Amino acid sequence: METRFNLPTHTVESFISTEQFSDIRKNKQECILQLSDGSYKISWHQNHPHVDSSDNGILTGIKNLFAYFFSGETCAGRLQNTLEIPGKAIFIPNPTIDMLELTCYENQIMMNKGKDMIPLIVNSKADVDKLEVARAQLLEILNKDLKDVDSHENRKKISALQNTKILEKSVLKNIRGDDKLYILGHGHVAGEYIGNERFDVNYLSHLYSCSQQSHTSPACKADIECSLEKDEYSTPEAVAKSLKGFVPRDFSRFYTLTCHSGEARRPISLSDEDLKKAAQPDLEGDGKLAYAHRFFNALHSEGFTQPQVTGYIGAVCITPNDNKHTCEVTLADGSLHDDIPRSDLKHVFSHEVHDVNKK
Repeated sequence: METRFNLPTHTVESFISTEQFSDIRKNKQECILQLSDGSYKISWHQNHPHVDSSDNGILTGIKNLFAYFFSGETCAGRLQNTLEIPGKAIFIPNPTIDMLELTCYENQIMMNKGKDMIPLIVNSKADVDKLEVARAQLLEILNKDLKDVDSHENRKKISALQNTKILEKSVLKNIRGDDKLYILGHGHVAGEYIGNERFDVNYLSHLYSCSQQSHTSPACKADIECSLEKDEYSTPEAVAKSLKGFVPRDFSRFYTLTCHSGEARRPISLSDEDLKKAAQPDLEGDGKLAYAHRFFNALHSEGFTQPQVTGYIGAVCITPNDNKHTCEVTLADGSLHDDIPRSDLKHVFSHEVHDVNKK
């Protein structure tokens, strides 16, 4: 049912910071907004918002023209783009079919819980097109599987894949302060980069051993450099740079949804104290930093005024059939502990510290 809101003291810019706006976004409410800079009708189709602006005279037209001149979008566009992010967004620096599949696992859980699916954000229109091709390939595989085994789980996978929104990063200009932005990739302990494909476990262990050496041998150094795949978007510095100018400078809620993003080294136990030590740099020892810590430093260097970056101890696991977000933790002695809630293994980085061994 359509509701009318008469709020002449609010512009679009001020209204999107209100709880009233948050409720409209959360509940997919259809309404007409009467604001000081115009009248806007909000409707929804397949969970996508659509905003129409009424002709409100010359003064409103001038206000909209100024808004477009300074920000590159009309007031109606600003309203619509802000409605597109339902509290969370996933940003992938480098789009691959693997990253799309992981996002769909997350969205399967959101669907199972009756929550809004998380939009997938990429750098460019070319990246959107690349993922649309990947989506078509995955759907072809899943639909073939469905013919062989018609199961409820297969149908949910297909639904999550079909309904995941893939958007360009310009939409991040409209992210709110209470939203969450997840950076998705594959990582490793004390990682200096994240990858876009799953790593070979044995090779990853080799890279980790190389990274822990106080004097890295030429052979190990070559292996590490080769593993980067010369991907300009894999380092925390490159990711922060790609977000600059799109995510507001005062935005703070960043999450690194990558394996081991909160680990500077393997923990020696699962006690709170030892998990905290595993996340923090040992400046008198190896001096290594967790990827999430590096990302915090990079955001700070790019002019973000109050970033907080959440990283995770252990390998991040997503099991949509059980609606679980868990981690598997490998301790320093090699023992494996699995099925630990992800929320129990997070660490928030909010202070700048640099790798003393990084040249």
